[in-house]
Amino acid sequence: MKLLFKKTWFISTLIIGLLLIVFLLNLWILSLKMISPHQDDNFWLLANNLSDGGYLNIVAFIFVWAFYISIIPILLSGYSLLKKKNWGFITAVVYFLGFESGLIVFQSINNYLPIFALILIIINIIFVVGTFVLLVFRKKQLNLTKDLQNSGKELQPNQAKIPLYILLIDIFSVVAFLTTFIIPLYSSGEPGSIYNATIIRVLFLGDTNITMIIYFLVNFSIFLGIFLYLAKCLSYYYFDKERFINKSKTLVSYAFSATLIFFMTGLIMDIYFTLGGDTVQTISFIPMLLMCV
Repeated sequence: MKLLFKKTWFISTLIIGLLLIVFLLNLWILSLKMISPHQDDNFWLLANNLSDGGYLNIVAFIFVWAFYISIIPILLSGYSLLKKKNWGFITAVVYFLGFESGLIVFQSINNYLPIFALILIIINIIFVVGTFVLLVFRKKQLNLTKDLQNSGKELQPNQAKIPLYILLIDIFSVVAFLTTFIIPLYSSGEPGSIYNATIIRVLFLGDTNITMIIYFLVNFSIFLGIFLYLAKCLSYYYFDKERFINKSKTLVSYAFSATLIFFMTGLIMDIYFTLGGDTVQTISFIPMLLMCV
């Protein structure tokens, strides 16, 4: 298996396979029935009734056409495979990441998608990020091949051992940041009727608090950035020890900054509502505390 990952054709085939899986899962997502009050509709049915002129019909029509257009990036990826280029693959990764992000935004605003659709979206995001890792790995293999052809010598990847704890710190940093989705930004109200401002509620429970919706979208954008940066870090794990360590330091700094922003936002919200006479408390310091461990 390790030898196969040194073959650019194998990596390219794997990337296209993942993109096809993402494409098919998107087809599944668009075909799933929505939840009340649109339990009898899906994206295809709503798009076919565009003449109704409703907001949801227009949005569904856009998503359906975006799905059809996603065939083009896959074809471009096939072209890049044949020409040993990367731009087609990059186009596909960016396009599908944008498509999944669009579905997340749609859900955070409307809350019409079933839980299973959200699971499929999360799986697709993981696949797209995995594709990004393979893409960076493929680029390095292409560069190694070119260097080999130019020098006439067999070039070996950097075999120096990378301390395991650095990789563990990277993973722990991302996990610590992910807690910002499940730890309340603040809690308000009296015992028995406490509102926990947990931003994941926007996605799964249909929280309509505009502050939470905005912060969810911001936090989700930060998450994508950190996740993609982690993927880039991992791509250096095998080839370049020094760069991997430097990238890891930057990743940890980004994650810490994100948890610090989360804490400051929770603290500001706590002060704001307290001054307004509400009973409020916050434990938004926990993600930042985890980063300091």
